[in-house]
Amino acid sequence: MSERAIIDTMNASVTIIEMIATGLAPKPSTLGTATGFFFESNDRKFLVTNRHVVINERIGKYPDNL
Repeated sequence: MSERAIIDTMNASVTIIEMIATGLAPKPSTLGTATGFFFESNDRKFLVTNRHVVINERIGKYPDNL
């Protein structure tokens, strides 16, 4: 696969990520949203995004689900 085809595949698969915490709260709470993309290799799918999108150690933000 050419480099251009790989880039086109990545651009076509950009997705919205929503971080949700349930914990002890009476209902799930949205912690934030961001973007990322899925990359598939050898029948395995990976979500690629920035680490700060998923966790924030400074304030203790660790989502239960993505």
